[in-house]
Amino acid sequence: MYEKMEPLKISTVCANIPDLDAVLSVLYTRLKLAPFLRFDLEATEGVTPVAFIRIGEHTMELLGRIKGERPQSGVIHCVEIEAPGQEKTEIELAPETILRCCPGEQIRLRAIEIMTSLPKEDAAAFIDYTGATMAGPENSLDLCGIAIRLVETEGIPPKELPGLFFPGWHRLSVHVPSVSESYETMSASGSSLESLVEPFQVMPGHKEAMLSLPSHVILQLTEESFLKMTPSLAVEWVKSKFSGHRMRFNTRGK
Repeated sequence: MYEKMEPLKISTVCANIPDLDAVLSVLYTRLKLAPFLRFDLEATEGVTPVAFIRIGEHTMELLGRIKGERPQSGVIHCVEIEAPGQEKTEIELAPETILRCCPGEQIRLRAIEIMTSLPKEDAAAFIDYTGATMAGPENSLDLCGIAIRLVETEGIPPKELPGLFFPGWHRLSVHVPSVSESYETMSASGSSLESLVEPFQVMPGHKEAMLSLPSHVILQLTEESFLKMTPSLAVEWVKSKFSGHRMRFNTRGK
């Protein structure tokens, strides 16, 4: 599908966390990682506190809301990063939500480990729809320098699609030029990807949609325009300073 295009780049890894403030405290104490943006997201499901943490060119998105049970297959088990001056360490942000930090020359996202009962099918979907490469059947996928390790586990994907707030690492996100166009192409008839969340606007200049891979790993499509995001962020920041409340945005459909 992306044979004649540049591979899609991973932008964000996302996790649903029961106690966002506690996790942020641990990340700062142990790794000196602090959020560059915090806000509340208001949607039909309720209000969700959100924090964004910069990991080099990538972002870790933490959402302080959980609901439902974590699937046994088709989920991210571990996210691996590198950081200078750090010894190899593992932090369990929540049950079965591992952040592994390894020493490196600069902070960056290094690898994503996925538990899947359909590794071959998931690998084919990553290759077809993101432009990821694989040197051989025993190797990890490579997507623009980030390893995607598909670890085979027993079981079959449940018939129901995953929920939006199950605990733990929830999804990985890739940048696309147009969320609406990419979503329509990727979810078209005959695709191995299944629609999960139709395109919607998180805030002006930031759109998302979600698709499910064969094992139900969630792939999020993200479109960003900082030129459009800046005015709304500035307005909400001023409001928050006067009100004493955190910035808040309301989701909207496409």
